[in-house]
Amino acid sequence: MGFLSAGNILSRVIAWLLFFVFVVLQCSLKDSYYVCGLLLSLTLAYIWTKRRFRFSVIDYFVAGIWLITIFATLCSSLPISWDLFYIRNITTAVLFYFILRSGYLSTADTDRLVLLVSLFAGITSLLAIVSFLYFSGSLAVVGLTDVYDFRFLYHPVGTSANTWGAYSLVYVGIIALTIYRYKEKRTGVIWLSIMLLPVIFSLIVTFSRGVYISYGLLLLVLTSSVCRSRSLTRNRKMLVLACCGVIHAGLIFPVRHEVLRTLEMTTTVSQQKSIEGRLTATQVAFDIFKRYPLTGVGPGNYSLVADREIYDDDNQSFLSVSPTIVAPLLAERGIIFLILCVGTFVLITIRLWKKQKKTWCDIWIYSVLGAVAFREATLPICFEKTGLLMLIFLFVALFVNSTEAKTRAVGSFTFAWLPVLTVGVICSFAIAHERNERSNIRFLECMQNNDLVGAEREIASTPLRMPYLVNRGLLYLRYDQITGDSTYLNRAALYFGQAIQMNDYDNRLKYYQAVVKVRQRKTLLAEELITKLARQSPANTLYRLALFRLQYERGEVDSAAENLTQAILLSPQLLDTQYWNDITSADSAFGENIISRLRRNIHESKAENPIIQAKQGKILLALGDIAGSQRMLERVIIRMPNLSRPWCYLGLIYRSMDKDSVGSLYIERALVLDPGDSFTSQCLSGSLTDIRDSGMRDGLEFLESKYAAKFNRWYHSEKVPVIIF
Repeated sequence: MGFLSAGNILSRVIAWLLFFVFVVLQCSLKDSYYVCGLLLSLTLAYIWTKRRFRFSVIDYFVAGIWLITIFATLCSSLPISWDLFYIRNITTAVLFYFILRSGYLSTADTDRLVLLVSLFAGITSLLAIVSFLYFSGSLAVVGLTDVYDFRFLYHPVGTSANTWGAYSLVYVGIIALTIYRYKEKRTGVIWLSIMLLPVIFSLIVTFSRGVYISYGLLLLVLTSSVCRSRSLTRNRKMLVLACCGVIHAGLIFPVRHEVLRTLEMTTTVSQQKSIEGRLTATQVAFDIFKRYPLTGVGPGNYSLVADREIYDDDNQSFLSVSPTIVAPLLAERGIIFLILCVGTFVLITIRLWKKQKKTWCDIWIYSVLGAVAFREATLPICFEKTGLLMLIFLFVALFVNSTEAKTRAVGSFTFAWLPVLTVGVICSFAIAHERNERSNIRFLECMQNNDLVGAEREIASTPLRMPYLVNRGLLYLRYDQITGDSTYLNRAALYFGQAIQMNDYDNRLKYYQAVVKVRQRKTLLAEELITKLARQSPANTLYRLALFRLQYERGEVDSAAENLTQAILLSPQLLDTQYWNDITSADSAFGENIISRLRRNIHESKAENPIIQAKQGKILLALGDIAGSQRMLERVIIRMPNLSRPWCYLGLIYRSMDKDSVGSLYIERALVLDPGDSFTSQCLSGSLTDIRDSGMRDGLEFLESKYAAKFNRWYHSEKVPVIIF
């Protein structure tokens, strides 16, 4: 790249530092001690001691966004994750913004930074394409050629396709901006234009409706720019537009069927469920906002507060990212944050409107920000990804720098070092959190090795707050299970009680409290607690199983049978467990009662949801109705071929019909869709007879996996992997 301009050494070093921090955070490299933030704060402090900086109105709004995020996090009534993840995210992006706004970087070094980001975008997009080819190839090996239904398996550059779609959209904006800035360098323009192709293709293969619409807006701006260009003749305009059309057609052609399916919007079941999920999440988010209007429930807490209404239902998948923009803006951060964000965009709009000599860069930056805003409205992830947030603030800084700021200057030495002080406080929390997490990891290792003494020693070194209170409680439940000493139950009850006081929204904590009551032989109190949970979340397998056990032991056979039946309808994997086998072996009449109830329920069911039909098909298979199961499961894989277990069960059915090649192919498809499914792995060499003879048995881990994901999301930590009835 011989066209790189020279600049003063310090300006160039800062440009490279900004790029380095961006790469570290975009690649999700671990920065446990917040070194990146410390480097940026020291850089900004140095700049502010050397140069007086004038705050514009937009700068004040950006600072306000940062402050309200800190306030919403620290003032939340819910437990704070002391790694301060969301404070770190916004602080890094705001420091990045103000370094660019300081004017310390020369124009050449600012261009250099944008160029470096463009090069990085091109390289990572090539890696994303390689990842897509591997992904589509693995599907093709087992005869699955339409990749649209299986896009959830596509993880370019270690991230989800939806997240990569947002990055690709911004990368298109960055590279186009770089091409314009280096338009006098023909060689550079050619290479950057070539680099744009893999970015566009990697954007296309995300198969995201929100990304497509946002990208369409950018294409409209580009088309309008070409048509209104005074430097191009009419023939050249037609040639440029024709070339763009041909290039896009060529990029779309290999995946044209998938692109058309994406644009159909509501044709597939997954698209319909996506829209339904967004509507439900929006309603819940508005309800939360009404309860916490000013500053919300705190960044990252939406899924915790919404758990009872949505995610505690076993028919609903847990989403780590909210599917609606209402959650991160209003429900989590409140109306003040929304006003600041909207106000910033309005100020940018006003400034663009009033600027007399608008450049193409100004219009393009505004268009990119608008496209990103629309994309975030469909799936908000920028607050979860520091790298993406930095790129957004990069565009804002470039736009503001192109306009004149007529506000007072800041040149105080004390004020200049305020960022360092702030980041220093954040670093101290990050260091403490890392120390606690290391103790927690050693605790989990001791628990896995049944070294309870070592586990107690390690967990004792963590503070008495969430999530370590939960692990303390689980430790003493294990102590009681092994020793039979009921004094441990009192300690477990104490820690679970403290955890519930800190966080009343986590229903699993109340379930653990009920378990303690059961072991203390306070079964009526335990049943009262679990009954309340089951009323709140009737479609929760664990609560149904717990009620079944309590009622069965007390002789309430009908109620127990109903709860066990509902649990199996929710999680048919129970029929493949040793737990179910033990129930039927101990009480065959009760087992027959359950089977009769299951048959009647399926016969009377009019469910059209393919997920429920898949569960019913599995139950029919376990009950020996192979023909009925086959018919139902085949309907399921037509409507939702991305479900893994129906393929596995159909594979076993075909094997039982001496169609080994088809059966093996179907099981291999199931394994491609869910490589970590141990049951499917066993099915590669097993049969229906093996299942019936208990040769293959699921464990009860599936009852824990969903909550483990929630726990990690809510508390940024890990818990003891234990299933307790």
